[in-house]
Amino acid sequence: MITLYFTNIEVAIEKLTSIRDRLLTVRNSYEALENNIKGNVDIENRMVRMGIIPRHRAINIQSATFNISIHLAPHYSWLFNKLNENLAFINFIINEIDKVISYLQSINARGASVALFIDYVNKRTKLVIMP
Repeated sequence: MITLYFTNIEVAIEKLTSIRDRLLTVRNSYEALENNIKGNVDIENRMVRMGIIPRHRAINIQSATFNISIHLAPHYSWLFNKLNENLAFINFIINEIDKVISYLQSINARGASVALFIDYVNKRTKLVIMP
């Protein structure tokens, strides 16, 4: 749960915009990382369909001139799923912040204090405006 308290509506709009921009940066980084590991996730899925149980393996290829060691670490599917979960939470929080900002911009009482509660697990948001 995220709990934020602001002294007035102007500060709330400014700070929430700043938080939203930072979250957008994090989301873009997560999406870039997700795109980088998609190929490895596909390889792991193919291995599972072929009946190979993915686990850490070292494959050694020997030739006359040199040896090649290939390490397979099948953690990409797990990491991909965790990134998707975190992206869902980040997207929810960004959407809720957008809703709150648009609502706060329409309020005339600029001197009121604002408390914001975002429960991203239960998908609930509470906005309390105090005179």
